[in-house]
Amino acid sequence: MSTISPETSRLIAEQSKRVGLRFLDAPVSGSVGPAKEATLVIMAGGEQQDFEEAKPLLDKLGKIALHLGPNGAGTSAKLAINLLLGITVQGVSETILFARSLGIGTEQMLQIISESAVGTPLIRGKAPSILADDYPAAFALKHMTKDLRLAREAGVATPLAESAEASYRHALENGMGDLDLMAILRYLSNQK
Repeated sequence: MSTISPETSRLIAEQSKRVGLRFLDAPVSGSVGPAKEATLVIMAGGEQQDFEEAKPLLDKLGKIALHLGPNGAGTSAKLAINLLLGITVQGVSETILFARSLGIGTEQMLQIISESAVGTPLIRGKAPSILADDYPAAFALKHMTKDLRLAREAGVATPLAESAEASYRHALENGMGDLDLMAILRYLSNQK
């Protein structure tokens, strides 16, 4: 259930098969809260029959378990959803910083975001951390940095992906790795 590269997932599956074991890659979308509440989204790759056997257990861990294809498909989907997560958090951070530069307060901007079509439970949940400029890790920035690197290694080369990967890497290099990924706001704020 770790976030590893699709290539590594396929290698583990091949090695498992050689010794008579079965293997599913089944990383999750969701952090500490969803894990405690069993509302994770589980993305599985592997043989359909193996997925069907594991599904009763997976259903206890999350709100949905999806079989996405052969080994590596689950980890591929995880990299894709975490790419969106990283871009979203950086985008909100840049929006807040831009609003501040125009005299719009952070609390006001967060309210606008939350009440608009782009408001998400993610951003509403991060609002207290943003307002306090305090980022205890629910999903550590170092893990987002690793996931964006893995996405790049898996072939993503779009402008937003490249920008996010560079920003999180620089924040990690500046000692923010153990903070929540929302600390990218603090990093970007210090880049003025």
